[in-house]
Amino acid sequence: MSGTVVLALVAALGAGCTPSRSVTVSTSSTSPVPSAATVVAASATTAATAAPTVEVGALAALVAALGDAGAEVASADGDPVRHTSPCTDGAERVEIDGQQVTLRHGGCFRCKLAGAIPAGLEARVHAFAQAFVATPASLLRAAHLARVALCAELEYERGPDGDDLVGGTVDHLRRELLLSVDEVFPLPGADVLHHELFHLFETATSPRTTFRDPEWTAHNPPDFRYGRHEDGTVVAGFLNTHAMRNLREDHATVYQFIMARPTELCASDARVLAKARLLGARIRAVIGAADAAYLVRRAPCLAEP
Repeated sequence: MSGTVVLALVAALGAGCTPSRSVTVSTSSTSPVPSAATVVAASATTAATAAPTVEVGALAALVAALGDAGAEVASADGDPVRHTSPCTDGAERVEIDGQQVTLRHGGCFRCKLAGAIPAGLEARVHAFAQAFVATPASLLRAAHLARVALCAELEYERGPDGDDLVGGTVDHLRRELLLSVDEVFPLPGADVLHHELFHLFETATSPRTTFRDPEWTAHNPPDFRYGRHEDGTVVAGFLNTHAMRNLREDHATVYQFIMARPTELCASDARVLAKARLLGARIRAVIGAADAAYLVRRAPCLAEP
């Protein structure tokens, strides 16, 4: 499989993730895929003048650019198993309306880092890379993204959703995205990355709305209550039953559909579209109108009527 598929992810992060960034991804190479550790270990002194390839000079340039962006790919050197912060202390202290509030972030996850991407999963890693390319650098900076971990195995150690398959999660305290490269997870890579990235962005920029958001819930049906809806019925104002669990999942699912499923989003009901436009306005308030224009380019229905 290609050695540049892994590098596409590094390139997207290292280049600042501007919407106009293009990343060359080859799937024809028979060279072994370098691990994240190999990429990080490459010398950062040789400049590259061409699109990313598996050449050492290009690797070095990507590593240097990644450092400039303030984000990195987690290395599989040493102990390849990492646990999310809630395994020990999931509390985060944030200031809301001048008061210190303790937020607790979900269950405990175990990630076995992928030393090299398994054969046959090039498309998934490519999807992660392209999702970063589609995301403005300003949004990644606002989210304080520090690290991306590619997990050969990603599973609950303990938590409320221990029976669910896990395609990705967020470690808010460490500012990390943990993304599964396991082919057993059915949701495409772009869906997973955009969904989890929005969790990180929202907690960094608007922690209050993760648990109280009357402006948003005004678009829910009057008698609706968040929670598990086991009958599988998706009610008006929601894109799927996962979004119906709580405010955080509702917000992240709307962003996921803007970025990964814009046609489905734009075909949704008026309540969903109102939520999507509200989300777009909030992103504009954080990163500015020029950078936030990527949302309307992705989903034209977000333009105000």
